[in-house]
Amino acid sequence: MRILICSNAYPPNFIGGAELVAHEQAKIFLALGHKVRVFTGEILPNQNDRYKMRHFKHEGIDIFSIGLHAKDFSPEYINFFHDPVDLFFNHILDDFSPDIVHFHNIMGLSLKLPIIAKEKNIKTICTLHDFWGFCLRNTAIYIDNNICVNRNKCLTCLKHEYGDNKKYRHNKFRNDFIKFSFLHIDHFISPSSFLKKEYIKNGLPENKISHLQNGVNPLFISNTLKGSKKTIISFVGYLGYHKGAIILLKALQNIKTNKPIIVFIIGEGPQKEELEKYCQINNINAQINFLGRVPSHQMPYFYRKTHILVLPSLWAENQPVSIMEAMASSCAVIASNIGGIPELLKENRGVTFTPGSYQELTSKLEKLLHDPSHRAEISKNAHEAVQKITYERQSQTLLCIYDDLLSKRRKISYHVNRLFFPKQKRVNEFNIPFTWLKYVDLKFKK
Repeated sequence: MRILICSNAYPPNFIGGAELVAHEQAKIFLALGHKVRVFTGEILPNQNDRYKMRHFKHEGIDIFSIGLHAKDFSPEYINFFHDPVDLFFNHILDDFSPDIVHFHNIMGLSLKLPIIAKEKNIKTICTLHDFWGFCLRNTAIYIDNNICVNRNKCLTCLKHEYGDNKKYRHNKFRNDFIKFSFLHIDHFISPSSFLKKEYIKNGLPENKISHLQNGVNPLFISNTLKGSKKTIISFVGYLGYHKGAIILLKALQNIKTNKPIIVFIIGEGPQKEELEKYCQINNINAQINFLGRVPSHQMPYFYRKTHILVLPSLWAENQPVSIMEAMASSCAVIASNIGGIPELLKENRGVTFTPGSYQELTSKLEKLLHDPSHRAEISKNAHEAVQKITYERQSQTLLCIYDDLLSKRRKISYHVNRLFFPKQKRVNEFNIPFTWLKYVDLKFKK
């Protein structure tokens, strides 16, 4: 089978949860004898390198990247439509002739990519990692950092967006374009039941989306006993407001214990300087170590040293890779009771607390510190729950889905008389205004 994986970022240039999932799948597909290529974006600081294309290999995977700028990923900018990206993607399709295109996050690239693939009668699938399909900020958090509970108030966050020609475009165009692009994806994958329900609530047909958990790399699956006389607590993730690292620091500031604590803060992000300053000016009862970005091949070592992983997210996470890796490594996990996290930590596999409540986090950290038997129990339960959920199992299931899609391959035809309703001026089940279609270079076939 010829498989093209498409993601707006990809290792080694960027390493996040979604990117790691895409890369692990690519490696397994390749090892199983399939032809695999990756199409991705790469942030380049030089203005002249924008839309520069290059080909390289990473861990045996052929990667084709196109140069982008940070603004191309910004919601304030037109981050969903780039003609040069479309042209390059079209060239890759013609050269590689994939049977399947598997999309991950594509904001920053172009929402026309699924449309281009379907015009060539290529089967398409998309794994959803966050809320990018209906939230311009991906996290469903308002600009004032409050959680969004009304999906119909996108204009509260952003009324217009910039384009290269400096003209504003109404944000409604973005939302309609996403819905239209989604019509060209044959099937969707959601790693959590929570995220699946959110997309269904926002208009995705239930029969087009399946729940399939992300796997975990076998390198993290270990029963190695934690050493050290000191308790090691780790935070692993992007250092941005929505990840809630400041909540952990506030909890450590108020914790009451005589046990020595070492804290690893692993990750980079815009909040790093603020967090470091907070540690300097406040009396925190722990030794804090900001380790920055740690290469993925070194992460198993840190998890095996970690006794407790804390993920104090303020946004509704999908299926955090850090939690999966920590559970596989027999760490005790404390995380926010939000999004898909409770699914992972149910049945005494971890501890949850109210998002944003450092007081509750403090209390539950103290209990784990002073009750080693409880910590050992949830660590054991967590390890047993995820040790069989490997990337290989997940990839084998994906291949079955691919086979099913390919067995149903047929030429796509669009019937204007079915899509267009003169009285409502609408098309399809997503109720996209017909007038918006003039912005999309599609030829409808009768």
